[in-house]
Amino acid sequence: MLCTELHAIDQLPCSDIPATWNYWTEINMDKPNQKVNILRTKSVCAKLQKCRTSLSNMINPRSPYYDPTFPKRVQIGASSYGWVESELDNWILTRKRV
Repeated sequence: MLCTELHAIDQLPCSDIPATWNYWTEINMDKPNQKVNILRTKSVCAKLQKCRTSLSNMINPRSPYYDPTFPKRVQIGASSYGWVESELDNWILTRKRV
């Protein structure tokens, strides 16, 4: 069963995500009932305090501002993507302090 609607604050319960999505299975192997927060572009920009263009540059390998350590986006629909909030939090915490 594929989850066709996003729950409050873009939370997708793991039970709604098909096991064929290995990425999701990897995230919750030890905690199968844990909810995974998926942040869409607007929320990621707000969290990082960056504009959409800066975010696009961070994930574009051809950009001089590309950051290979930035978390990869995940597909959550036919043409919609998001980022796992816990991965973004870990990325923020591991960045070098200036």
